[in-house]
Amino acid sequence: MKKEELGVPKKKSVIVLCLLCLITLGIYPYVWYLKRVPEINNLRTEEKAGKTIAGIALVFYVALLLGLVFLGVYASITNDSVEIVTELSEVPLPFVIILTAVFLIFLILLTMTFAISFRYWKILNEALVNKEEDMKLSSLFTFFFHLFYLQYEINRIIDDKENEKRTGPWICFILFVVVPVLIGITIGLLAVA
Repeated sequence: MKKEELGVPKKKSVIVLCLLCLITLGIYPYVWYLKRVPEINNLRTEEKAGKTIAGIALVFYVALLLGLVFLGVYASITNDSVEIVTELSEVPLPFVIILTAVFLIFLILLTMTFAISFRYWKILNEALVNKEEDMKLSSLFTFFFHLFYLQYEINRIIDDKENEKRTGPWICFILFVVVPVLIGITIGLLAVA
């Protein structure tokens, strides 16, 4: 397929992306990154996206899910009754090894997800500069919302609304970041009091 036939990134519903993420247990975001590579690379920017990191991240995500399943299965096999562990030495070594592996996979996956998201962020910002737009994508929203924010901005660019105020990300930021933090602080303060 020729590059000209690939076109620019397509408009997609952010709500549908959220639903697909839930339905696929979080696998879809990595599929989204993989599927968008040809479109993103057709934006005539010096920075290019690659499939390698997204593909490896997808494998790590599946490994993370399997690790969590193994933890649950191991815990249910080894404990018929729920016991509270009071000392670290009481935790079975295989459980500690699996838990450590899952945590390391999670950290690696998180790092890779940020790397992919900010690569796309950089490419889209470069495309906006090439389009001679003053607007830049928000690194804050990219950090918190990854592909959902990137697709939101792609949709705005397609609709020629990139210079209008961003209301959607601010509403989501308040609902999904600020409110939970405030609730957590409140619960913490009430627990201490």
